[in-house]
Amino acid sequence: MHQTRVFLFLFSALSMTCPRFSCRNLPPNVCALKQSPSEIALSTDMCPLDRFCPAERIFEDWWWYGFLEVGATFPCLPLDSYEHVDVSDGDVYKEWPCEQWEEGKDLAVGNHPKDCGNEDDCRLLDGSVRPCFCGLRSTVTSGICSPHLSSAVFQSYWEGCSQTHTTNKDQGFYYTVLQKVYIVAQTQPDLDCAARVIWELKLLSALEYRLNSAAWAVAVSLLLVV
Repeated sequence: MHQTRVFLFLFSALSMTCPRFSCRNLPPNVCALKQSPSEIALSTDMCPLDRFCPAERIFEDWWWYGFLEVGATFPCLPLDSYEHVDVSDGDVYKEWPCEQWEEGKDLAVGNHPKDCGNEDDCRLLDGSVRPCFCGLRSTVTSGICSPHLSSAVFQSYWEGCSQTHTTNKDQGFYYTVLQKVYIVAQTQPDLDCAARVIWELKLLSALEYRLNSAAWAVAVSLLLVV
C-alpha cells in the first residue's frame, strides 16, 4: 500500500478557532477560497478528473501556514503531487492485518465526537491525550478530538478481527482509512459542495460503496448455496 501522509491536520493549539465553510461558484481548477478572515468557501464544482482537493492540504499547507489575504485561492492539486491512498490500495492483502488493540483509549470525559479547544480536552482513560483538530464545519468554530483506533468509535473494526489478527480486507481497509480521515468525515457540513469536491469524503464514499457491495455479494452467494 502507498505510504501516505497522515490525513489528520492542524497542530494542537492553546486556543483554537476554526474556520467556517460555505459553498460558492469558483473559477475552474480552484477548489477553495478565503471568503473572509474566518470563512473558507468551497467550490460548487468538482475538480478535473486528473486533480483533487484534499482537506488536509487546505488546512495544513494553506489556511494555517499561508498567512492568506481575503480572496486567496487553493487550487485543485495534480493526483501525483503527493502519494495518496486510492481505493485499490485495499487489494494489497487478501486479509487485512489488524493493529494491536490497546486498553484505555476511550475519552476520560465525554464521548466521540467531542468538541475541543486544545488537546487537554481530548485526554484518554490511560492519561494520554489525542490531538484536537479543525474540521469542515459550516457553523461551529471549535475543534474536534481525534479518536484512537482502539476506541469504541471503531468497535466494528475490532469485532471483525479474528484470533489470527486479520479481518476482511475491505472492512479492514475502510476502518483504517476512516480513522485517519475521521475529523473530515465527522464534521462534514450540510453543504452539497463538500461531498463533491473534498477528496477525503469522496474516498470514504467509494470505500463504503465497495464495502457494501462486498457484503451484498457474500449474502447472495450464501443464498445460492442454500
